[in-house]
Amino acid sequence: MPLKIPPVNPATVRYKKYFLPAVFFILVTLIFLISAPPTIYLGDDGETVASSYTLGLGHPPGYPLYMLCSKISTLLPAGDIAFRVNIFSCVCGALLFIAVYFLSVEFIRSVFNTDGTEAAFLSLAAAMFLCFSTVFWSESSHAKGGIRMLAYAATAACACFAMRHRLFGYKKDAFMAAFLAGFLQSLHQTTVAAMVIVLFSVFYRNKKLSFSDLTVCFNLFLISFLTPVLYIFIRMAADPAVHWSGISTYAEAFGYISRKVYSAHDPGPMTPASIVFKLSTALKLVLLAVNIMIIPSIPGLYLLYKKKEAVFWTVIIFFVANTVAVAFFTADSFSPVFVYVNKGFYILSCAAFILPAAVGLFWFYGIIGKKPGVIFVFALMLLPVFPFAVNYQANDSSRRFLGYDHPMNIYKTLAPGDRLLCASDTPVFNILYMKQIAGYFRNMDVYDLNANLFDLRPYASDRTDMSEKKLHEINSETAYAPGARVFCTEFTSYPEKAIFPSLYGIIYRLSGDKKAVPATSRWLEICTIRDYYNSKNLDIAYRGLLSRYFITGAEYAALKGDRLGFENLRAMAERTCPEDPGIMATIASSYFFYMNDIQRSIKYLERAVDIDPYYTASIRLLVKLYSMEGDLDSAKKWAGAYIEREKDRNNIAEFRAQDGIYLLQK
Repeated sequence: MPLKIPPVNPATVRYKKYFLPAVFFILVTLIFLISAPPTIYLGDDGETVASSYTLGLGHPPGYPLYMLCSKISTLLPAGDIAFRVNIFSCVCGALLFIAVYFLSVEFIRSVFNTDGTEAAFLSLAAAMFLCFSTVFWSESSHAKGGIRMLAYAATAACACFAMRHRLFGYKKDAFMAAFLAGFLQSLHQTTVAAMVIVLFSVFYRNKKLSFSDLTVCFNLFLISFLTPVLYIFIRMAADPAVHWSGISTYAEAFGYISRKVYSAHDPGPMTPASIVFKLSTALKLVLLAVNIMIIPSIPGLYLLYKKKEAVFWTVIIFFVANTVAVAFFTADSFSPVFVYVNKGFYILSCAAFILPAAVGLFWFYGIIGKKPGVIFVFALMLLPVFPFAVNYQANDSSRRFLGYDHPMNIYKTLAPGDRLLCASDTPVFNILYMKQIAGYFRNMDVYDLNANLFDLRPYASDRTDMSEKKLHEINSETAYAPGARVFCTEFTSYPEKAIFPSLYGIIYRLSGDKKAVPATSRWLEICTIRDYYNSKNLDIAYRGLLSRYFITGAEYAALKGDRLGFENLRAMAERTCPEDPGIMATIASSYFFYMNDIQRSIKYLERAVDIDPYYTASIRLLVKLYSMEGDLDSAKKWAGAYIEREKDRNNIAEFRAQDGIYLLQK
């Protein structure tokens, strides 16, 4: 059946180009803003906001353009500093929405040679369907997600300019595409594939540009590519308040930009199983985001193949390259926590399906006819209400305070002059925000056990050659402070220094006494966990942290001999976050250290490994516990599993030496 394509009405051009996108940009921004957290989110947000506010060098590779732009937002007279940066992130999410809209219009224009009002409304429907998906929405209202949204908005805009140039020969669009492409790598490392494709489209066999035009494109790219690097060098020399790893040389700066200066911990091994898991996860996330838009994307892809084959193959190559690149360059894990942390990386892969979906929707409109087509367009404009209604509650962070409350709970435990050792990202980054912006923790000595932030003087002389063994030695020296109270946010011990942890509020006090310091449960009783009561559908990061509060309460109950209280609080922790292997391992630790129940400990360690087969810390403990129980067959089985999973790393010799792997004499 022939397509009935409505002609372009010149009177609607200004309406389509300016008024309509502006209205929906404001609408989407307000929706994201209403659901934004009022303060710092858990994870990297505290460090991101602190870096922005101080123009510091935070999480590698520094994200200089985002830091400069979000610094402006900190000047807004609205809420605390973190909320102001969250406002900018909401704007970044709306910018990506608009960029996807304009790119969808160009896709329709390339196939049907029209960009009338109908194309605009159908493109808006497709773009809104994407932006109200959980994958998109969850990244659009907090600081760290804003980094990705700004990067992906620039990527979509860059692709739009490149496409307009290749299809219609607009010279200025080639200049804009080359200029924006230079920023992509510094905005976020996951945009490198897009940068390469855009540069290829601008420079490869481009007869629409003269040699002088190509020279201008190259110079524009070079300027935008190198300019953000200058920020790193300028701020490195200024020694800002947030100064990742204390980088001070050009070699360290380039290592910082390439993310080599991160921590001393070795990431998990890459295996065929982990690659398959990550690729399948990517496809699930894309299907979750695209949802029913997968239906019009099929005829849309077919029409692109028949009429604009170059565009079709660009979409396919980009989708495959972006998805595979994310799979290869993210950490290797089977844990749901991994899916949560990395889901934002697949937004561009989701957008790659939304664009042909817009083409497919316009094709449906053309074959329906004008009068029924108007009803069709109106119905499609209402369709994004469905993902909005379904996903709003899960993405409503407007009453989430745990990112602020957790470091405050730690602060309540301490006194001036105390020494605090921090390990995992959640307390480190959130405490950084409280120290640099809110003004807390400033009369205490705070150290990052990964040697990335806070007081880096103990690590300065060994930073260039920092092995895990050397890092442990320095941390043990830092923990040894006669005459001072020393605390750690994690269950950490240094037997070589006779330093052992004991419960103290939500953290641990390090001392020479293996027994718990008496009467410290009162610090836990004044901790605030209001998010558990006033927020529904918390994500895995929030539920995981809340579970740790319940586990700590259970451990205090065990110390008091209250078995029933222990089991009740343990059950609350398990119900709150059953899919986190770290929670299962922590429960196992509680059974072992506080209840002397090895069998229950083994049960929860095995549950942790069931959730994430590469959770090797639990596998190693299983070898020890089965050996203690005299079950050498099970110990041998788990020892073999550990060696199989760690064969590509350097831990096997240490495992054999420390854990008695004489059981496996091959």
